[in-house]
Amino acid sequence: MKALLLNPNAYGLFSFSVALILYQVNLIDFNSAAPETLVVCWTVVLSFAAAAAVGHRNAVVVGELLATRLTSATFRARVTPTTIVIALHLAGVYGIWNYASGLAEYFGSWMDLAERMLTASHEVRWAGEKVSNFGTQLSYMGWLAIWMTTYRETVGNRSWLLRFLSLIQLLSNFIFVDRTRPLWILFGVFAVAAALRYGKLTTAKTLRLMLLSVILSVGIFVAIGSWIGKIDLRARGDSPESAVLTALEPVYYYATSGFAYLDQIMLTEEPARTLERSLYPMAQIMSRAGLVDPPPSQINEFLYVPMPTNVGTFLEPLYRDGGVPLVFVGIFLHTFGFGWLGTWLLRFPSAVTLAGWSTLCFCNAMAFFTPKFNNSPTWLFLALAGVVAIRARLYDRKNDYV
Repeated sequence: MKALLLNPNAYGLFSFSVALILYQVNLIDFNSAAPETLVVCWTVVLSFAAAAAVGHRNAVVVGELLATRLTSATFRARVTPTTIVIALHLAGVYGIWNYASGLAEYFGSWMDLAERMLTASHEVRWAGEKVSNFGTQLSYMGWLAIWMTTYRETVGNRSWLLRFLSLIQLLSNFIFVDRTRPLWILFGVFAVAAALRYGKLTTAKTLRLMLLSVILSVGIFVAIGSWIGKIDLRARGDSPESAVLTALEPVYYYATSGFAYLDQIMLTEEPARTLERSLYPMAQIMSRAGLVDPPPSQINEFLYVPMPTNVGTFLEPLYRDGGVPLVFVGIFLHTFGFGWLGTWLLRFPSAVTLAGWSTLCFCNAMAFFTPKFNNSPTWLFLALAGVVAIRARLYDRKNDYV
């Protein structure tokens, strides 16, 4: 049972299938889905299930390897030096400060920015597309620093300074007004800690951890949604039950409307026959070098299904780039490819490779809600994890990772 925690496809199988079933229950009168849309979506579920089954044995083997290595005093003593972690924390905070400075200039002053963060945070979200600078990319170093801090804490190298910096780092990321940022960071914290404690986990503890993760994720999503004005927590009536329903109704909407969005674009749009959405980070780099036009925004335009939504599954950029053929290629890579890569990274356990593995798990967990495979932090963390894992593999230094 606990080997499911290590299998990236288990996350996708659970979240995607539950969301798809809720979508087909259709509690809020979505437009009827076309048969081809449902075929594609259920193919994703079957692919997640098949990839999870195929990779289960590897997950079990890797779990035993983790449990054995992490009992080694030599391994536990080899953690990223404090100075490097502090440097990454400071780089992340500086990146956020640089980004926030751009926002303050855009709105006129720091006071104007603060006022909009409190009363019209959606304007800050929209402005981020116009003022995005290198600070955005630099902020991802702070995420890595948080996960490195988690790694150190879990293996016994505790530091109040690094805990404080991690808290500042997490809170600072709210300037981006992005619900998935704090979820992504906290998911990585839970995943890294769970992997490092794998040998001590039981089935009961695993189930409790899964349940707690789901509850916290929904709670954070609702809280941030209320802050940015997309979820109204005012109770309908005076009963606690009505308050819960008020909060959960938009959760249902956001969990399911991505499928309605996909259905709409498959019915009405012609693929662009490019890869600028699927390979967004590369397209961004090339556009800044003046080689190509800037790629479309990663914030979807609103479509009516019949209610307005801009939520998209991981399939949306694939379809818009290359139609159904590219969708099926993407499904294979997102399931079998991510599953293989994730368990391979776990064979060389370090803060960086665990960050890469948890990134793959998060991409699969959020596949029903938003594409993360084409995000800059995903590419960054996987590139760093790949370099560390390849270095460990080439030099066969099983207990000497950074």
